[in-house]
Amino acid sequence: MLFLYLLMLFPVVIIFIVTFRRLVIVDCLVTPIMGWVVGLAYFILLPLILLIVNGGFVIPESHQVLGYWGEVDLSRTVYLYSVAVTCASLALAFLSVYFLTKMQKRRFLLANLLQIKYSKLNRILWICSTLMVLEWVYNVASTGGIHNYFQEHWYSRHEASIKNYAEAYVFLLYVSVVNQVVFTAATGILIVGRINRRHNKNIALTIGLTLMVLNMIYTGNRIFIALLILYVVASLIVYRRWHYLLLIALMAPVAIGLLSMWAYVRGDLTNIASAVETYQEHTVVENNVVMRMLVETTEGTNVMLLLHIINDYGTKYEFLNGSTYSKALTFMVPRSLYPDKPESFSVIAAKTYEPDAATSLSSTAMGEMYANFGLFMIVLLPIMTIVIVFISHRVTDKLHKNYILSSIMFFMFAWMARSEFASNFIFILFAMIFIRGLSLEKGLFYSASSRKLLRPTI
Repeated sequence: MLFLYLLMLFPVVIIFIVTFRRLVIVDCLVTPIMGWVVGLAYFILLPLILLIVNGGFVIPESHQVLGYWGEVDLSRTVYLYSVAVTCASLALAFLSVYFLTKMQKRRFLLANLLQIKYSKLNRILWICSTLMVLEWVYNVASTGGIHNYFQEHWYSRHEASIKNYAEAYVFLLYVSVVNQVVFTAATGILIVGRINRRHNKNIALTIGLTLMVLNMIYTGNRIFIALLILYVVASLIVYRRWHYLLLIALMAPVAIGLLSMWAYVRGDLTNIASAVETYQEHTVVENNVVMRMLVETTEGTNVMLLLHIINDYGTKYEFLNGSTYSKALTFMVPRSLYPDKPESFSVIAAKTYEPDAATSLSSTAMGEMYANFGLFMIVLLPIMTIVIVFISHRVTDKLHKNYILSSIMFFMFAWMARSEFASNFIFILFAMIFIRGLSLEKGLFYSASSRKLLRPTI
């Protein structure tokens, strides 16, 4: 069985490497399409590799998973189909990028990064950080104080406000996420600029990284830290800063351990000592601690659910026929006016696979796509990839006007690979309005460099 899985997996890995190498050669900075490719690789391909090498995985009892989706045993032949569909879809998606990325000299000169006004970038950080802190203050006050806020599970901290303010508060949550994405993108640009010795804004960089950590503590969500690391690692590969990559590789085991522990601690920050003790007890009992940490770090449980969805939809459960994608068009319509308004796929997946738990489940972009369209995913994923390629080219055609937007789209398309389509579509739409409304791109470059940043005709 292992041989058959490796036979399916090996071509996908080779195609990814060749495709990513072509993107690196053609561009000298990260682009939106690179975010999509990196997202597919990190959130789907890498966990799939881990599952195949390990022969599957069982989510530990400490995670309190009630449904059968928490176990994948790849010795069973039923998973040959789901792995084959996943590999075929990924291979065609990567090939779409490869053939649409024409080989040529690098489109952007590295020297152009010298022309960024980092003082303007600092102002973007201050704007976004101020909005974040104001949100923190409001939410802490609305829950009755900082102790009550952190005592409540991070997943349910907004339930009371959503119940009281309905769609109006959901709208503010979208704005909040967009603000965090813009802040993360600006921090990423600042990190890359410092690595390339384009500025010495060490105070701004320190504040940015500190607020990133504080935001993870406040929200309980580590996704922005993960996306920032992917952005920085991709940039280091593009700029060939191999010594920094070696440093990150050496620090990776510590980071993986801390992020794994965070999954236990974030539920109740008022009793960290007890949570750490519980984590240590579970670590001693478990048989394969390293695998569990790697699965948690790569969000590998999403791929486990993806494999079950491919096996179940069309047999156990009916296809959704695109209903969850329509939420991208109906998200602003109040449910009181549209009672049959589609739910997000993460909620549908939770009701299907964890009906007794108040939660939501991610299954990657491919999980949602298969649940809606079945085997057509093999064609639809490459089509979506082609659309993202053209969006990426459109945005980078005028990089001097879209530099922040281009960086944000790297984060959003990487995130889209992990989660559902509608939410990310809305986030990108809001991000464009946010950037234009606050004129965040205006004056980001010195005027003398504007003409140099235009990409030459292919």
